[in-house]
Amino acid sequence: MNNRELATEILKYVGTENNVDSLTHCVTRLRFKLIDNDKADRSNIESLEGVLSVVESGGQFQVVIGNTVGDVYKEIVKLCKSLDDNKKTKEEIKEKSSIGSKILDIISSILSPVLAILASLSLLKALLVILVHLNYISTSSEIYYLFHAIEDGALYFMPILIALSSAKKFKTNEFIAVTLGAILLYPNVIEYLVKGGNFTFLSINNKAINYAYTFLPIIISVLILSRLEKFLNKAINDNLKFFFLPFACLGIMAPITFIIVGPVSTFITNSIGDIYEYIYNLSPIVFGGIVGGFWQALVVRGIHWGAMPIVINNLSIKGTDTFMALALCGGVGQAGAVLGVILKTKNKNIRKTALSTIPTGLLGITEPTIYGVTLKHKTPFICGSIGSAVGGAIAGYSGSAAMGYVIPGFLTLPVYFGKGFKVLLVAVAVSYILSVVLTFITFKDTVEKSSVTGIENLDKKYKPIKDYSNLSKDNNIEIIYSPLKGEIKQLSQVSDKVFAEGVLGKGIAITPYDGKLVSPIDGVVSVVFPTGHAVVVTSKEGAEILMHIGFNTVSLDGKYFNTRVTQGQVVNKGDVLVEFDIDNIVREGFEVTTPIVITNSDNYAEINGVEQETVKYNDSILCIKKK
Repeated sequence: MNNRELATEILKYVGTENNVDSLTHCVTRLRFKLIDNDKADRSNIESLEGVLSVVESGGQFQVVIGNTVGDVYKEIVKLCKSLDDNKKTKEEIKEKSSIGSKILDIISSILSPVLAILASLSLLKALLVILVHLNYISTSSEIYYLFHAIEDGALYFMPILIALSSAKKFKTNEFIAVTLGAILLYPNVIEYLVKGGNFTFLSINNKAINYAYTFLPIIISVLILSRLEKFLNKAINDNLKFFFLPFACLGIMAPITFIIVGPVSTFITNSIGDIYEYIYNLSPIVFGGIVGGFWQALVVRGIHWGAMPIVINNLSIKGTDTFMALALCGGVGQAGAVLGVILKTKNKNIRKTALSTIPTGLLGITEPTIYGVTLKHKTPFICGSIGSAVGGAIAGYSGSAAMGYVIPGFLTLPVYFGKGFKVLLVAVAVSYILSVVLTFITFKDTVEKSSVTGIENLDKKYKPIKDYSNLSKDNNIEIIYSPLKGEIKQLSQVSDKVFAEGVLGKGIAITPYDGKLVSPIDGVVSVVFPTGHAVVVTSKEGAEILMHIGFNTVSLDGKYFNTRVTQGQVVNKGDVLVEFDIDNIVREGFEVTTPIVITNSDNYAEINGVEQETVKYNDSILCIKKK
């Protein structure tokens, strides 16, 4: 599935363009603000090839894509022409999120476009520090001045960058907002403020504040600007707006920013810095252990953005930040857990997925690691978090700090060069190695957890394989083929207790990608439920295969099910048994995961399931061995 196709499918399953209020993206996630989250089909989005997971957090519907998120975002924007010019009124949007969620949504939407620039330029800053430390270049050289301007320019002109992203978020005129940010950084103003002078405006004495490197004053100012512009748009005659709307907005907002917004927001940012320093200094070791251990749990929920204002604030005030040094170990621990899985697993699919996450893990982008491996198998995530907690405590002891905003990972280590750097390297090594060892000791392959007999328990002459087709020549072996196209789940993982505990028989479950159930074997339809949600087919050899579409779907009373066979009808493998409408079944609040079980399991010596994660129609899925 290419990016265009993936974008089309995602847009369809979030409720189409008509359900999208806004869309941004960060390093790995599409961050939708939907009009009605209930219209989004989460299960179908998660089943798409190219989607790692779906997270609903902070008032956002987040689709985790991975490294290609930017390309998918561009394709969605092309498909969703009204995205940047949405005319929906506030009353049309169902506000279900809390104040905290709204604030988190604002933070992530405004900061995420800027942080990508800061992260890349911080590497240049680290390189300059190292070159100066090794006496390769001088701080008075031309090359230093040039590259220092490059790496420091984004932070210095932060108000202008933030003004642009704030204007997009608050849906106000971007050029007026950027001009307001530029006014705060006007050279003559900066020169005056650097001298420490206060100024008087309209007989009001104002404290001089240098707005370079700041972000909160301009966010608040642009928020007020959005309300002011909306009011002035109604108040000013259409023929006069071209000249007087920008004049009025800037003429009102500039004094308000200098007199009210600037001092208040500066007090807030200084207070945030003081509170952080107080907590950090209580015990850097304890605080480091907490941040390291729980950082990836925040990433899973998508609420790690709440810490970004602290990081940016530390960099703005001090020029360095200790928080990211602690969070660094969180990602390293998960990367170590992946290596532990690779060393332990015998499952080729798990190993293949784990290996594919190593490059992104080195970069500090952990979503593919988490959703593809560690969180999926649970134990590795816990082991990685334990290793991260220990490493975070050591990082706290080191006192190390980042010289710029970074995505915390192996490749960004140079940004921490300076105080405590050697001890920080020890912290990283401990996080990684401890996570590897703990995961290697505790991890068990998913096959060993299966509710069906493991494939390795077949007679020795039957070696573990992904497909049982070649075994069909053995008279003691019967092959059951897939009646669906979709994702395989172990029966023990389904939500229905009766099926999960194997009460109705052994087998597997499949979460279908489309709404067509076909016969898994040549045989006879022995049972057809009147509601169409379940069918039993008996093979020529006597195996009774129950296929139950979803759980509690009997209560739909046949709605969305179209039965294509009758009881007693002879069928061949691949013949359509039932057609069902996945979208509407899910919208009604039901799962569509379909157990395929052998109801007369006691008649067989062994029932074995395949190891692969997805299947197509007529792929072999079960191998049953006669007594």
